[in-house]
Amino acid sequence: MNDIAHEVEVILRGAGEILHEGYLAEAGSWTNKGRVDLVTEWDMKSERYIRETISNRFPGHAILGEEGGGALSSEGYLWVVDPLDGTTNFVHKLPYFSVAVACLKDGVPLAGGVFAPVFNKLFLAERGQGAVCNQQKIRVSSVDTLEEALFVTGFPYEREGRIPMLQRMIGNALGHVQGIRRMGSAALDLCHVASGLFDVYIEFEIKPWDMAAGVLVLEEAGGKVSRCDGSPLLLDGRQIVASNGILHDPALRNILDGVL
Repeated sequence: MNDIAHEVEVILRGAGEILHEGYLAEAGSWTNKGRVDLVTEWDMKSERYIRETISNRFPGHAILGEEGGGALSSEGYLWVVDPLDGTTNFVHKLPYFSVAVACLKDGVPLAGGVFAPVFNKLFLAERGQGAVCNQQKIRVSSVDTLEEALFVTGFPYEREGRIPMLQRMIGNALGHVQGIRRMGSAALDLCHVASGLFDVYIEFEIKPWDMAAGVLVLEEAGGKVSRCDGSPLLLDGRQIVASNGILHDPALRNILDGVL
């Protein structure tokens, strides 16, 4: 494991301790960034810890975070972080939330990971070295038909004008897949496709910090990602289809038929 991959793991565990403390604490305060988009004091504490750790360890590296801002750049080193992915779950004491950290160089992810502190599941990937969960190698599922697939998705915070599109996607999926789940943490959903728990994941209006780390974990576990039209994924492209690879084209044809 190189220095950056090691530091990703250290940061994830440190931020995870902060989030776990917040999860066990009495109900705290939160602020509405939008009608259904929340931020808590623990989001802020986690991101502050992450930024300070990166800045101390790698001075000069840029940082893009959900709460602290920054810019997506294709030049130099850039850390893309989500200090608490699944804030609504966290606020409601549902344990399905995570912290996600990825380091990119010239726009290419070098290392990334996602940590779900309540479940004590740490997913980690280094480019060209595969992906692990709690140090055990992981691999995408071998499910080869949508009829046997577990499909996971998410809903955007800004829903005005998008409800018909979401209804069409869910309607399509109900006619093709074995089951549908909406869990509430995009980074963790991607890792669960990587580990074979889910088979296909689709989401619209997704942000770079939601997917940067999870995409690397998925690709290193043998999965495939793209935009909803099948073109190459863009971290600032606001949409993603992720799969075990086998089901990628069937998902594009059937689940997204007439959606976009």
